[in-house]
Amino acid sequence: MENFISHEDHPTEEINISVNDQQHWICTVKENIRKKSEDSYTPEYVSIGPLHREKPELANMQKEKSTHFSAFLLRINTAKLRKMKNFMGDNEERIRKFYEGESKLFSCPYREMVLLDAVFILELFLRYYEKSILLNNQYHQYTGITRDLLLFENQLPYFLLEELYILASPVDGAKQPYPPFMALCCKFFRKCLPNNQPSEVEGKHFLDMIRCALLKNHPTAGQTGRIVHFSSAVELKKCGVNFKSFDGEGMLNVRFQKKRGRLEWFKKYNPPWFKEGQLLNPKLIIEPITEDLIHNLIALEESCYTFEAYICDYILLMGYLINSKEDVGLLLKEYIIEFHHTDPDKVVKMIKVLCEDINKSSVCHKSNNLEMAALHEDCCIYGGPFHVSKENEAFYVPNDISIGPFYHGRSKLEYMEANKIRYHADFSRRTSTEKLKEFKIFIKIHEQDIRNYYSEQFKLLRNKFITIILYDAIFIIELFLKFYENKRDELVKLKHLNGIMKDLQVFGNQLPYFVLEKLYKLVFDNQRQTYNGMVYPSFLRLSCNFFLGSTSDCLEVSEQVKIKHFIDLRRYVVLRGFPPQAYAESNIGRTVVLGIPGACKLYKSGVKFKAVDGNSINIEFEKKGRLFEKAELRIPKFEVNSGTECLFHNVIVFEQYCYKFETHFSNYILLLGSLIQDERDAELLMKKEIMDTFNLRYFVVKMFKKLCVDYASTGSYYYHIARALKAFYFKDEPTNNAMSTSTSGSCCLL
Repeated sequence: MENFISHEDHPTEEINISVNDQQHWICTVKENIRKKSEDSYTPEYVSIGPLHREKPELANMQKEKSTHFSAFLLRINTAKLRKMKNFMGDNEERIRKFYEGESKLFSCPYREMVLLDAVFILELFLRYYEKSILLNNQYHQYTGITRDLLLFENQLPYFLLEELYILASPVDGAKQPYPPFMALCCKFFRKCLPNNQPSEVEGKHFLDMIRCALLKNHPTAGQTGRIVHFSSAVELKKCGVNFKSFDGEGMLNVRFQKKRGRLEWFKKYNPPWFKEGQLLNPKLIIEPITEDLIHNLIALEESCYTFEAYICDYILLMGYLINSKEDVGLLLKEYIIEFHHTDPDKVVKMIKVLCEDINKSSVCHKSNNLEMAALHEDCCIYGGPFHVSKENEAFYVPNDISIGPFYHGRSKLEYMEANKIRYHADFSRRTSTEKLKEFKIFIKIHEQDIRNYYSEQFKLLRNKFITIILYDAIFIIELFLKFYENKRDELVKLKHLNGIMKDLQVFGNQLPYFVLEKLYKLVFDNQRQTYNGMVYPSFLRLSCNFFLGSTSDCLEVSEQVKIKHFIDLRRYVVLRGFPPQAYAESNIGRTVVLGIPGACKLYKSGVKFKAVDGNSINIEFEKKGRLFEKAELRIPKFEVNSGTECLFHNVIVFEQYCYKFETHFSNYILLLGSLIQDERDAELLMKKEIMDTFNLRYFVVKMFKKLCVDYASTGSYYYHIARALKAFYFKDEPTNNAMSTSTSGSCCLL
């Protein structure tokens, strides 16, 4: 060993160095990651490099290293030995920069250690290629050493190993030609590579080489965004997603293909979110070292690939797909995963532990993953375009004012920006400069929470985004206050107010409700705060006063309910008190029955229509008599005005995106749409004082047709009423029908 390195060629003093402005590729695993799975980052058989060299439990491998070193010396001559030694000295600085932090690099013992480790690896790989391994306990030591050579902290620079291999080639007395060093590495690590294919990129070290191989054919460009929640494999399967395994295109090249469902021919009853999909996923083979390997790949990406954490993305995706052993069983059956040395419960546990290592705020770089998953569990404001008919597109775009980032900057809405500034000045006179600063600080602190509400990751600078939210929030609060105070300035006049009220109920034109409520409380911190001689209600009541004309409809809104935005508030007031059994399991898949006769036909067949007082959707259908000779359909009164259609459209599309399996309001509209098929039906409901349309019969018929054209329910609480109405009309008793069938809920309609 003393003859391998000449002390005269390089100085022996220690050089302490810290290179903070360079990219380090061999680092100590971050403490918050290491403490969860300490053993996954610690070598069990052999230390490579400086970070674990002094651990006494690894001292036994020094004898194996010396044996391999002696065997390697028999392959080379003195001239090659000198070239290898000189290469080490010439690249001292480059090697040093691979390591993070201060290390006592390139003292003579350190250089001996690095070269001993490098030669051990070269001889190990050559012996493996020749099938003449020198290890005593060949299988266990080979498996353990393979694992140790892939630990993040246990690496040597790849370029060092490759150059030493080249300098030593052609190997003296070789019985067979030797392949390039990359091919030698891929043969040794074949079980860790997808489909045993060699990587075309060398990587910075062995662990990075594995990462490069896994990323083969992986798209590195595309839409990015946080991925936090979507359904498990079993749940996706139930919703029509099929799983298919494929080989040969890279381990992480997951693709999601979607197509319209079988009901495409019947567009009216095919909701835009109902699709058949296929998840194409390369097979994941779980070996004994898989868990430790992935732990270290995650640690590598957390340290060196912060904005290219593709392995982390993949593991998060698998973490959402695998929530139970049933999910594992499904993926095993579909050949998405394969394992022989573990069981489904351990696979579930492994995936969960791996996901705990990953920073959940990291971005997802696969655009097709975003098609499967909501951006965030709080995401509830979408800007379109929605899957609606062309004639309905205008209902989802504001015409007078932009609120929030989706429509900000649209030329036709810019004239309202001056009014926002004016309202900001009016509001500032209600409060102090300190309170306004608190407003801005609150928005800054909750900026990410606010962004989570939106379906897009806006490329707005932080100050710009905060300013938009601040001015829009203050505008809304000041508008509500002026309306409550009955101060009729030019915006609060009826001509402008109706347009603004419509725009504040457009799905993509929303602010998170918690922002508005919090800013309001900063000024009116008590529920009944007096200001300039007036008593002000809570912001919830103030909102109801603006949209509904009174605060009485909000009396029963629970403080524990988390209102998302104004559309959600309108829906909540509509459905508050809706019975828990409203969406019983038996109703799943039972939509409103097709072919329900219109109101006039039902009336002629003997169904009486009765108006019920109160803002509600407590529709009840009662049949009396053994032969069902009498029938009465009780419908609460409702009003249709100029803003009704826009509101209904936006509540329906909101339900389809955020309450896919609780589309109660949409089901109510479908039932009314079935009853109102022409002007005579509308006239009958007006005559019975069920509907007040200001004599706009044709408008109402057209409105309900447009409301129903883009929507279908997955289950309706009105299923039995619809069946009973149809059966009564044809004098045919429906199956599973009681003597009296009814449904109830509550709604406040415009």
